[in-house]
Amino acid sequence: MSAFSNYAVSFTIISVLSGCLTLYLFGMNTGGPAVITWGWVAVGLMTLFVGLSMAEICSAYPTSAGLYFWAHRLAPPRTASVWAWFTGWFNVLGQVAVTAGIDFGAASSR
Repeated sequence: MSAFSNYAVSFTIISVLSGCLTLYLFGMNTGGPAVITWGWVAVGLMTLFVGLSMAEICSAYPTSAGLYFWAHRLAPPRTASVWAWFTGWFNVLGQVAVTAGIDFGAASSR
């Protein structure tokens, strides 16, 4: 894939704008501005730590199949395929949950 195609796929999967904008009203109704602000800071900090650790792993094991390959390489040899399988399926479940959250926010906005 070209650099632009890779960027386009990554941006579509991450979908920060659609998730933030569609769930903004839900956050305001349930928690208010303080919860949204401190939640953004706390989750942003945790996401930064996850991104930094993934960058460290990626520098040691550069590959296109990222998460499952890393799980396979970093797990004990006897259970490596099980860890890779669970990692792949948890990634799929996360994508489904993100899509459901965005759809919920879009459907409930007026």
